[in-house]
Amino acid sequence: MKKNFKRHFRIYLKNNHPAYIVDENADDYVFHRTSHNKRISGKKTFEIKNNPIRNNYLPMFIAKNKQIDKKNKFSISELKIKKGIDISYPFIDSELNKKTPAGQTNKGHPTTARSKTIKSNKK
Repeated sequence: MKKNFKRHFRIYLKNNHPAYIVDENADDYVFHRTSHNKRISGKKTFEIKNNPIRNNYLPMFIAKNKQIDKKNKFSISELKIKKGIDISYPFIDSELNKKTPAGQTNKGHPTTARSKTIKSNKK
């Protein structure tokens, strides 16, 4: 991540929706997709009730998963933000940096190696 990188919104040209740009590399952007729907690609999202993009008053939902794509897949200019709104969402970073404690992934799921298989006695 660049030191003085400012997070912003740009239009993602593949789907003509705003994207929340969180980082950039030499020729790539790291971003989260946005939508007005509660689910993006069938997955849960973060809700932003006060939409920061100017002239857009519907609630915004930001996808939890990060994506990477080339800079030429985005609009040249940044989207204008409403005055007085901070778009640095720390909950995105905190949610993505959570780690599942060891031994709790799939605990109680019948297909784990620790589970016992019960066989019927019928012949």
